Amino acid sequence: MRRLFAIISVRRIFRNRRVPKERESRLDPYKAQIQAWLDGDNNVWYKQRHTAQRIYDRLCNEHRGFNLSYPTVQRYVKATGSRRKGSKYSKSWSGIPAKHR
Repeated sequence: MRRLFAIISVRRIFRNRRVPKERESRLDPYKAQIQAWLDGDNNVWYKQRHTAQRIYDRLCNEHRGFNLSYPTVQRYVKATGSRRKGSKYSKSWSGIPAKHR
């Protein structure tokens, strides 16, 4: 009897379970602009690319109502994988290997 009650209870829990909706981010209005900056960074030397701090500063200066925290911007930049290794000016070693005897 207890086992039957436990099975019915579990079924009831799964039947009434709600699937959580994906929340909108407060960063959504700015994501297109950030992505454009990061895509433009593929054509510049690696030291002149946008860092998360630089993106945050630009957003604060260019958008009056921007009131998000730096870690929010930093998490988004890190998640997008902004440092693409296939860029034109990626930091890579291009020397001639030495031959050792």
